[in-house]
Amino acid sequence: MPANSEGTTLCHLEETEYQAEDGSVLLKNPHIHTLEEDILYHLSLSTRTHNLLEMFGDLKFICVGGTAKRMEDLAYLIGQKLGVKLPAGVVLEDISSRGQRYAMYKIGPVLAVS
Repeated sequence: MPANSEGTTLCHLEETEYQAEDGSVLLKNPHIHTLEEDILYHLSLSTRTHNLLEMFGDLKFICVGGTAKRMEDLAYLIGQKLGVKLPAGVVLEDISSRGQRYAMYKIGPVLAVS
């Protein structure tokens, strides 16, 4: 295995081992494709109840950290910086609130997660 200048062994996968040419992730578990439904329990999301590609297909950045309120505030700040205008009376919704474990706010191509 290659090592960096400090002599630490570096471990990496060839791009083709985990990523398709179109940038999508290649799943190594052959049983995933046979599932009728993929449940992301702690995020309160499911492939049966949510169109995950439609919801997250445009993501470019994921910001993780802090409390639910801090991530909500960050999402609003990112929205301002990106010039995303929410219609009057519309607020960001915690996408995974029903899971009661994490908070997720999506604004434009950014997902803020506690």
